[in-house]
Amino acid sequence: MRIIKYFLIIFIPALLFLGFDNKPELKTRIMNYGIYQSQINERVLEEGMVSGGLHLREEITLVKQTDRIPAEIGTRFGFKYIIEGENIPEDIKVTFVWNFPETGLKDPETNKLSIQDQVTFNVKTNKELYIDYGFDYTWECVTGNWTFQIKQGDTILAAQTFEVYKP
Repeated sequence: MRIIKYFLIIFIPALLFLGFDNKPELKTRIMNYGIYQSQINERVLEEGMVSGGLHLREEITLVKQTDRIPAEIGTRFGFKYIIEGENIPEDIKVTFVWNFPETGLKDPETNKLSIQDQVTFNVKTNKELYIDYGFDYTWECVTGNWTFQIKQGDTILAAQTFEVYKP
């Protein structure tokens, strides 16, 4: 009986240490970042977001790889990424976070001031995807540092900071 106890005490932690727990290991790569052009396929309303919702897009084209973004109506910026790894499901739940400059964004219609937007989605793994923000209104064209994050729980899988400037 002692041999079995010692075996369990030594062998099981050794297996976990060596990685035999089959726990999924996510790796997220930013493929490119900057200013993009794209076609809007669908708008998804999200209460609580200062922008009012999300645009689902396809046919996304990188116009310029840069982390300096002009604060002009019509500018879309963000990054393409891929979440990949061994033993990972086809879909995973992640939270997209948009951190705005310290002064925040203030929607003049609702008077809502926001320094951050976030939304949780299921996304495909092992496929190139995209996170962005677009300046649709003048009140959104706020200069300063904008940081986009993709998180799973408290873990940041990917992040990119952009400096938005007045041209």
